[in-house]
Amino acid sequence: MAVEPGAEPVPVHWAVSAHDDLVKAAKNLREREKTFPEHIHFVSSDGESHKNCDAVVKESVEKWLSAREDLAAVVWNGLQSNWETRRGQPFEVSDAIQYLRDLRRKGLETNAREYLVNLPPPCRTDAWRAIVAEFDWVSD
Repeated sequence: MAVEPGAEPVPVHWAVSAHDDLVKAAKNLREREKTFPEHIHFVSSDGESHKNCDAVVKESVEKWLSAREDLAAVVWNGLQSNWETRRGQPFEVSDAIQYLRDLRRKGLETNAREYLVNLPPPCRTDAWRAIVAEFDWVSD
């Protein structure tokens, strides 16, 4: 599961881990995501959570988890957005469009286009719609 504080709510896509142990499930996700341990967040049904877990995200995930009695925990990549650090301002759709224009000018937009065009329909936000419309990218 991927969660971003303050982002437009979208349906959650999730899968059950092949590991019954929370530590093993977290390690497996970390290895698949090729990230650092501090980026792998979790909330368990007994109230345990990762120390870096955002309080709003934690509350949201706890609510989601409480409705699923067959699950003991939720593990996700808690990687924070680096937009403001890299762009010098908070995320805005207009700046995302400018960023993609810059990538296009450099001939480097292929990965971004592929990611956006293949985004599952339930995850398509207002920002996604504005970007796809701006570049006339049609989802297959």
